[in-house]
Amino acid sequence: MAKALKAFSGTATSTISMPKIMNELVICNDGAANLTFTVSGETFTLRPGYTFDEELEPFKEITVTATDAYFGYARRQGAETR
Repeated sequence: MAKALKAFSGTATSTISMPKIMNELVICNDGAANLTFTVSGETFTLRPGYTFDEELEPFKEITVTATDAYFGYARRQGAETR
């Protein structure tokens, strides 16, 4: 079972550093505008009201580009993330 280790939230562009290597990300767009986020070299767009909940390549940082509310957390699972 994956462990949630780093919660975050905001209303503006932010780079979020993780305390450990993570490999799962949950982010919810609570605003009225699209947001984008970049993790492991991939950029994703999330529409208002939608949630992204996926396993990804291991990462230690995400960048969220937003102008409205969002929140989320990162999880880690498996020996490769220790």
